[in-house]
Amino acid sequence: LPYGYERFNMLLIKPSQGHNIDEIIDSLSNDNFQSWLSLMNKMEVNVKIPKFKFEYEKELKDILSDMGMAVAFSDNADFTNINPGGNLFISRVKHKTFIDVNEKGTEAAAATVVVLSNSMQGESETFIADEPFLFFIREKESNAMIFMGKVENPEY
Repeated sequence: LPYGYERFNMLLIKPSQGHNIDEIIDSLSNDNFQSWLSLMNKMEVNVKIPKFKFEYEKELKDILSDMGMAVAFSDNADFTNINPGGNLFISRVKHKTFIDVNEKGTEAAAATVVVLSNSMQGESETFIADEPFLFFIREKESNAMIFMGKVENPEY
């Protein structure tokens, strides 16, 4: 589904008969996704999807620390390019996203907040999404994935 003068699009994927959505998720990789995109053809399709809305919020300090960024959250952090006097560390990282798909269109946003603290202070086919499906919103030129999600039993 094209968005924003076709710079962005939403891709909907549902399993073929005899398969389930988790099989698609298990096989999802960048290589498979790119392969699926290369097999697609542009055509007129009648699309019926339910309206849905998701919100997600997560504190990332522990996750980022576990991924090897622990020093950034300690007094040993070096942010002298931001503050030549030093004494800065990351005290909090919070990520929040939401997507609202309804009869008027799609509204989506994401934001990540990083809090620095001073250590001195602290063809006409029909696609009906009446069963679980995945959705992806991507920017076409860079192929950057903006949003992705799984709809199992939408309740607006």
